[in-house]
Amino acid sequence: MLKVEPISFEVRDWERRLGRVFSHLRATLADRDLSGRRFAVWKILGPNTVPVIEALLASGADVIAGSSHPNAVSDGTVAYLREIGVRVFAHNGMSSSEYKHYLAQGVAEKPDYILSSGGALLLACHELGWSPSAALEGTRTGTNRLAGVDVRFPIFDWNDSPLKNAIEHRFHVAESFWSAFAYLTGMSLFGRKILVVGFGPVGKGICERARNLGAHVVVADASPIRSAEAVFHGHAVGEIASSISDADIVVTVTGRDNIITPDHYLVARAGAVFANAGHSARELSIDWIRSQNPTPARGGIEVFNAGGKELLLLCRGDAINLASGAGPFGTDMWDIFNGLIIRGAHWIAGEMPADTPRGLHPFPLALQNEVAAAFLEARGLLPAST
Repeated sequence: MLKVEPISFEVRDWERRLGRVFSHLRATLADRDLSGRRFAVWKILGPNTVPVIEALLASGADVIAGSSHPNAVSDGTVAYLREIGVRVFAHNGMSSSEYKHYLAQGVAEKPDYILSSGGALLLACHELGWSPSAALEGTRTGTNRLAGVDVRFPIFDWNDSPLKNAIEHRFHVAESFWSAFAYLTGMSLFGRKILVVGFGPVGKGICERARNLGAHVVVADASPIRSAEAVFHGHAVGEIASSISDADIVVTVTGRDNIITPDHYLVARAGAVFANAGHSARELSIDWIRSQNPTPARGGIEVFNAGGKELLLLCRGDAINLASGAGPFGTDMWDIFNGLIIRGAHWIAGEMPADTPRGLHPFPLALQNEVAAAFLEARGLLPAST
């Protein structure tokens, strides 16, 4: 087995140079002692997750880590985290059984606090009978998975926070998604017909960026309100079934399983490219695609057959901005949200009211304002706080 080299100092140093908001917040939290607290960081395991983990370790916390995506793991990041004393339960390209095993190992470590994306470890804790003191969740897929589940601990949802909706959803995901698309395919968007399924905050940014890059965009959203909003943004609207046959590229961004069905693939245009910007590959009915025995076309691109024609799938259906192996893109924008995560981590570990009820809660607005002010101060747009 080949030895995996840890991510280099240059990569880590560049992340820190771009992380001015995070560095400011980390400095303000420097005297907070997290000794004796165990944090499980179950997120995308790439270079831009490293600063959060390093900050937790610097505050005395014990940290374990796993991945919110089986195929969104940088093995170099894993090697580095293990070098600095983090127990990591992940490797790139995990099978479903390996992923479930790692989740069980994460629960067995009995974390006091969980910093989650996707909700997988939170659900595993619920199912296996472990209740951490509190958790943060950062994705719509995670909150959808937790809806109706009687979790026995408080979970703070920062995915639906005003700060994330305004910046990360609309700008950061779009920047990283289309950058990853170009990296994988070598295709421009000029003159392409793109069907975007879902016009929530993330879908809105995906559409806006695609149009700015020269694409013709059609939106399909089950909500009449969102469809009407898409019209006011200058996009065409339609249903998936009637629009997919004319699309060069189909993007899913709903957080819901099986939005694109096998029947949709049967009427899709030959050579159409299918890409996901949501958390789960299941948006694309990935089990059905796998049953068609797709074959590699080039790195990160597979060809599968539907109704006698070839279609293209990117990154096995996983979110291409996370699973392409490129990037990370837009690190300076993600800096704000690393700041939000570390501020939230310290809040649930030391400031959260002791009588907070179990279940899902909005992320505190005061913390979002604090992080936004740190961003403005770091850009020289507000005077330094006194």
